[in-house]
Amino acid sequence: MLKPYKTEINDIAVVFAHTGTQYCKKNRVYAIAATILSITGASKTFESFIQYPHLTVRDRYYSNISKETLANAPESTAVFPQVKNFLKDTDIILTLSYQDNHEEIHKIFPDKRIVDFGFAVEFFLPQVDSFSPKRLWEYLHKQERTNCLK
Repeated sequence: MLKPYKTEINDIAVVFAHTGTQYCKKNRVYAIAATILSITGASKTFESFIQYPHLTVRDRYYSNISKETLANAPESTAVFPQVKNFLKDTDIILTLSYQDNHEEIHKIFPDKRIVDFGFAVEFFLPQVDSFSPKRLWEYLHKQERTNCLK
């Protein structure tokens, strides 16, 4: 489970993907975003929607992405090579598994070392009552986080 890192780590990527419940052309991912955090202090970001015809009302609620947006988005066969190229020099990817999509992210990056941040938090911070990004922020900052979109 805990394999040591034998090389110097200069860049870490954080990847998040929205996934649906049904497959479309062997894919459930309908939005993906990645940020590279570098020791140089510079960061780069990639984000893209992906065509997906099976968007549910629940998916819409959690992602705030419309069916129309996804209908006009590029296909996964165009997006996945772009995000792989974007992360080509990054050895480690942190991801917060959402709707059991860890496997989907692993399919996109089979040669990368992927750390499931949700599992790590649950393992190292078992006292936290919820592992949502909002709740983790509140726990770490010891204050309630308000909605900044008001």
